[in-house]
Amino acid sequence: VAVVGIFVCVLKSDEDRALADATAMAALLREDNLLLQEASLSDVLTGLRNRFALRRDYSGYAESGASLHVMMVDLDNFKGINDAYGHETGDLVLKDVGSILLGTFGPECSYRYGGDEFLVIASDWTDDEFDAACKRMRGQMESLSIGADGESVLFSGGYVCGSPRLPADLRLLMRQAD
Repeated sequence: VAVVGIFVCVLKSDEDRALADATAMAALLREDNLLLQEASLSDVLTGLRNRFALRRDYSGYAESGASLHVMMVDLDNFKGINDAYGHETGDLVLKDVGSILLGTFGPECSYRYGGDEFLVIASDWTDDEFDAACKRMRGQMESLSIGADGESVLFSGGYVCGSPRLPADLRLLMRQAD
């Protein structure tokens, strides 16, 4: 009986240790999963949200009924920048644009939509607030330059305001802004 009792105590101790190890590993896995989820929603180069994040956020924007300002910004002749100055310089330009958008509109509104295309979706901003933010962004973008000769970074963009009720309404706003 004593041997069985000792054996049961050893098994119980092993079980407690295994449970503690499993709990610790589960906590580490949760942390890793959160990091992976965040990484999957962010553009690694610019720090902006990516298209995967846009797909996740899309229905919330489309069905909220909130007033949205939707803006598309496109870097003009970006291929020419990469060809003339190299992809490393092109990447720096994209990072600079990402920083400007993050600083102006915040991470919750700013997306890298494509290679040199950016999207801003601002919910519940007044027209005056959004216009002022666009003016700040434009001033910062106009001060960007490339290379030793200080060639300007050219860009174009447009925005619209509306209150989508359906996903198709948000797609229409994005097309109009583009």
